[in-house]
Amino acid sequence: MSNYMSNVVSCQYKKKPDELDKVLRFVPSSIGEALLVTDLNAKILFMNSTAENLTGYLEAEVLGTTVMELFEIIDTTTGKVEFPTGDRTKKNTVIRFGKNTSLFTKHGKEVAVYGSVSHIMNDAKNLVGYVIAFFDMTEQRRRERVFKDSGMRDNLTGLYNRSYFTWETTRVKGKQSVPVGLIMCDIDGLKIVNDTLGHNAGDNLLSVVAMILKKSFHEEDIVARIGGDEFAILLFKSSNSAVSNACRRIRKNIAEYNEMNAGLPLSVSLGYAVGNNLSTDISKLIEQADRNMYKEKQQQSRSIKRSVVNTIMRMIGTKDFITQGHCERVKNLMEPVALSLGLSEESINELKLLAEFHDIGKVGIADRILLKPGTLTDEERNEMQRHCEIGQQIAMAAPDLAHIANGILKHHEWWNGTGYPQGIKGEIIPIECRILAVADAYDAMTNDRPYRKAMAPEAALAELKKGAGIQFDPVVVVEFTRMLGALKVYAAASVKDALLKVKRAYIANNPERRLLLRFGGSGELKQQIEDGALADVFISAAHSQMNQLQEKKMLLDETRIELLQNRIVLIASKNSDISCNFQTLTEDQVKKIAVGNPESVPAGKYAQELLMSLGIFEIVKAKLIIAKDVRQVLAFVETENIDVGIVYQTDAQISKAVKILDRAPLESCSPVVYPVAVMKDSNNIEASKEFIKFLTEYQAREIFKKYGFTICGGS
Repeated sequence: MSNYMSNVVSCQYKKKPDELDKVLRFVPSSIGEALLVTDLNAKILFMNSTAENLTGYLEAEVLGTTVMELFEIIDTTTGKVEFPTGDRTKKNTVIRFGKNTSLFTKHGKEVAVYGSVSHIMNDAKNLVGYVIAFFDMTEQRRRERVFKDSGMRDNLTGLYNRSYFTWETTRVKGKQSVPVGLIMCDIDGLKIVNDTLGHNAGDNLLSVVAMILKKSFHEEDIVARIGGDEFAILLFKSSNSAVSNACRRIRKNIAEYNEMNAGLPLSVSLGYAVGNNLSTDISKLIEQADRNMYKEKQQQSRSIKRSVVNTIMRMIGTKDFITQGHCERVKNLMEPVALSLGLSEESINELKLLAEFHDIGKVGIADRILLKPGTLTDEERNEMQRHCEIGQQIAMAAPDLAHIANGILKHHEWWNGTGYPQGIKGEIIPIECRILAVADAYDAMTNDRPYRKAMAPEAALAELKKGAGIQFDPVVVVEFTRMLGALKVYAAASVKDALLKVKRAYIANNPERRLLLRFGGSGELKQQIEDGALADVFISAAHSQMNQLQEKKMLLDETRIELLQNRIVLIASKNSDISCNFQTLTEDQVKKIAVGNPESVPAGKYAQELLMSLGIFEIVKAKLIIAKDVRQVLAFVETENIDVGIVYQTDAQISKAVKILDRAPLESCSPVVYPVAVMKDSNNIEASKEFIKFLTEYQAREIFKKYGFTICGGS
């Protein structure tokens, strides 16, 4: 109690000492401070009720006990225990507690306190005891820590921020902390996520990475977010192996997260550096770790971006049921039109990619708009139209899609210039977009939508014709209409030259018919049919692919027949000096052997079967060069890039640049048979049956024989 208070109270009650005693008796219990009165040896003489509540002790149980026996009063920064009585020789001294002082209560609870120790002087001005007054500062210090912490924390992730990280790096030389390790971490694909799914999704990705980094390191390690998608970790008293292990820990935790979560794939690029002595220049350490991180980022950039894009496509499929199967159907509708219009193979491949990814921008459109059953408002329509620009941004960010970004942007332009987003018209619109517009509209009309049932194909075609010259390119509409009515034949690449001649003969006999031919590896064509390709007739170079379609009930079984036979031969360039047969392929003169892919090309499968039958497959296995189909094998040998190749006899006969070295013994592999059948879902079943009948008749048989085929079931 201050002398001032004592003087005031004494003056007021100097004529009434009894009343003064009563007042003074209540003062200690009425003030907000905890009070302890002790003698010179710190033995407690008095404790007020506030002190009782704060310490957990009752006055009766502490009287005569020293403060040091009851309480542990420490400086939390040094851990030093002391009772701050000060210098006894100095009179009327007030000693303040340190700002980091804590007191441990009867029950072991740590309480942050702030207060003072005052000397009690008698009339002779001699020191006779102490008054200890203190406050509970726990809540105030908590608020101070939160306030201080907020200045060095990243608001989004809760990690340290760049300022704090920079401050820590300046202290490295002053710490007994070397070797010091530094890891730089960058989130892959964050820009694509922000541009397409929005910044909330990007922020969520940042928070997940922060959580994984926290999990991967110890509390004393400095983990900070130092940029938009960049993190840095400072490791004291570390080593090269420890930092390398830390990077492996991060990758392991990310792999576990991806395995448990089906959403966006999480990927980071990491780089690290280690400084081994106190003279380490931390800025150069950061540069080295940064370089290593960007080296890794460049190595995996393409695959990561494609992975993110593929995930976005899956997300579209789950949030917009219209997309389910839509891309494949549109692809199958467009390809025959593109072939009919004379587009190159490169343009057709680009068209297929555009069919697959043209609506990728829809991932950035809210479900309430995408799935709205009624008519969109003007505001909603404007928002929906943004998917073209969003899609372009995604494609530009993904190396595999950058070349179709322009098509994605323009796939909703109209022939008359009233489309969006640029309002261009006519042939300025890329041909790929014009074909896509027709196929996309037809598929939309002939499949259910939230706001209407599917139209009949005839009604959809009528709508396309109405839109010709307005929304659609009139030429594309005409070709599309012809394509739907045309007979579509999917045939093994090895019958291409013969079948093109057969087509001319068939059209000459049936001028009202339109015939579209699609050639490729039998396995590839079989897969396309399974995926919904609009095939009417399938000619395979082996029974296995046809059997698989039959097992899935995709054929009209009664139409299946064995049409042609072929033979496996060994070829070399006409200019080659190589002279060998199948048995001598093991010799050193043969360095490389081209064969079709056994997984998808029947000729490749027959070749593998032949080599195994001859007992030389394992010996020549290392020499095999795998081609996508027999025509590629032929090209390899014709250009003398490969020593020899294994193809069909018919392929060898049509090339003037190769010679046949050997023919496979008939008993060495399965018969090379070409079955043909009508597809069950064909829209032209009767015409398809008539075409197969034509293939078995004299005119077609003579053409096939001319190209080296043997006719099954007859001469």
